Amino acid sequence: MGGIIVHNKIFYSWQSDLPNNTNRGFLESCIKRAINELKGMETFSIELTLDKDTKNITGTPDITESIFKKIDNTKVFIADISIINSKFEGRKTPNPNVLIELGYASKSIGWDKVICLYNLDYGSLDDLPFDLRQRRIITYSLKHKQKSEIRNEISSKIVDNMKSLYETGGLKNIINDYIKVQVDTEILTIINHLNKIVFGYSKGNSFDSISKFLNLREKEIVKILKNSNFIGFQIFKKLEINESNLRQIVDKTISSSYHEKEPAGVIIELVRWIAKFDKFNSLRINPNLFQSSHKKANEFKVVSGYSINKKNIKFPDRFLLLKIIDAQHGKVQDFGDFIEKHKIEKLQTIFTMNPKNIEEYTNLVLEFIHIVEKWLDNTNGEFIIDNAKMFEIKNIENQNG
Repeated sequence: MGGIIVHNKIFYSWQSDLPNNTNRGFLESCIKRAINELKGMETFSIELTLDKDTKNITGTPDITESIFKKIDNTKVFIADISIINSKFEGRKTPNPNVLIELGYASKSIGWDKVICLYNLDYGSLDDLPFDLRQRRIITYSLKHKQKSEIRNEISSKIVDNMKSLYETGGLKNIINDYIKVQVDTEILTIINHLNKIVFGYSKGNSFDSISKFLNLREKEIVKILKNSNFIGFQIFKKLEINESNLRQIVDKTISSSYHEKEPAGVIIELVRWIAKFDKFNSLRINPNLFQSSHKKANEFKVVSGYSINKKNIKFPDRFLLLKIIDAQHGKVQDFGDFIEKHKIEKLQTIFTMNPKNIEEYTNLVLEFIHIVEKWLDNTNGEFIIDNAKMFEIKNIENQNG
């Protein structure tokens, strides 16, 4: 696995009852220092980023729900459980909100991935609730000490904890990561196909074009569809193979007790969207979805995948679109699966979209983008790319280039 790096998050649960220079701000600097130290270690191959409260959440979300969702998607939870009422003669306590988040984290990701920080200058460990005293606690005191030395000590202990978790596999969820790679591959394949419709063949399929596609707005899509010409190869693809692959993933996911159910629901939404998109794009439902110019794009050549490799029975309806270089050579520009014979005969024909269908087609694209955003929200916010599959695609291009 590789490609786009997945930024595994460390969630920092802080409190502002105590001075910033001894707790909130000071401890954040310790965590950041630990992250930077881990980044420099060759033996530690997981990319980490710091997350906290409702950072990077726009608008005015339900704070509790937003924080809990962030905790669900974090690899390690770090909490400042220092006593906030040390001068009070009654029962001593850490910040109540921190305790709520800590309790949720213990159930969501497990105590083994929780690190507690405790400032002894505001209370002894005996002031903590009994069940907390038994947990992984990094204590510190700044009285009569150099702050830089204590910062180094805390950072080193966080690093040691993280290394221990990493070495024992605590920072990895093999099942979830494996399923995510599979789903991301299907999503990126569909984005690739839709990208070719929206941006044509000049933009390529770089990470920038993926980001640009996912940030498209309704007016932009409508304008593009109104003013663009398409060839049949761009617009007639069937996504049945992607649907079939995702259905298999759903079955595995639902039957697995190790995978969260919310992402499984998003995969089901993807499956339903593909079925709806293919139905809308079929000759039976919308025979006049695209209007033919009766002209051909002669700079391209369509080749059956079967004619290249007769042993490849897995994709019997797969075709390649070659950009002609000379009489003997062509470069792979696109690929896709085509089932309807009438459409296969017109893969090089130039079309425009019927104005009557632009609004509904736009809504389908926007619905797909929304589902992808929901998937990313539930799976760490970024794609994981399977480099082996990317190599297979590049290898096909090289053989035909």
